[in-house]
Amino acid sequence: QILWSRLVSYRPVAAAAARVSDLKERQEQIWVTIREMEGPPPPLVTSSMERLGNLIVQAEPILHASQAAEHAE
Repeated sequence: QILWSRLVSYRPVAAAAARVSDLKERQEQIWVTIREMEGPPPPLVTSSMERLGNLIVQAEPILHASQAAEHAE
């Protein structure tokens, strides 16, 4: 259990918070590319990007809470 906790459980949580930040940056880059396209983007693209944004927003507090709990231990 200790080995699992040290090697697996802690790293994904800490790395996950960094990944959320990376995802936000990538999402913004994609939005810039979409805005530069000629004509309006297909509805599927807009819908997918909005869903991605919502998922990132929902995941962020959970990851921060998990990270805080890990540091408290």
